[in-house]
Amino acid sequence: AVAAALPMLRVPIPRIPLGRATLIVEPFLAALRASAGINWAYPIGSLRRGEDTVGDIEIVAPCTDPAPIVEQLLAIGDEGRCLHRSERRLYILSDRVQVGIRLPAPENAGAELLYLSGSPPHFALVQRFAAERGWQLKPGGLFAPGGQLRPAAREDDIYDTLGLPPI
Repeated sequence: AVAAALPMLRVPIPRIPLGRATLIVEPFLAALRASAGINWAYPIGSLRRGEDTVGDIEIVAPCTDPAPIVEQLLAIGDEGRCLHRSERRLYILSDRVQVGIRLPAPENAGAELLYLSGSPPHFALVQRFAAERGWQLKPGGLFAPGGQLRPAAREDDIYDTLGLPPI
């Protein structure tokens, strides 16, 4: 019953126009991309896909040492509006909108980016494609037929391993 109810919990959350979401996310992306230790930073989900309206504003930016990055990002959001803070995740308010920043370990950040950016049907299709070739694709990464995690620093690493062109 809980699993059936989960999709409906998101329905009442209003979506925001793509333009407003882009304006909100840009200062965070700029700060992340200018930070030492960050190789790349991308918005994820409907924002990355360029949908007309955006439900969540979230960013993935891999780094080995997230602590100084988190402190830097806290200065960008609305003062005193940190909603959640853990070692590799930060949720803060900016212009009355929640912004989530994920700072995964670099060696498998591509898997997180793929899982969080692709639409659920796309991810399911890539999972099915991987399974047909003996691989297992999960939100935590791509696993070889023997069960060993295949590092994927970039999304393209997963597509390359499966013999697919990058999207």
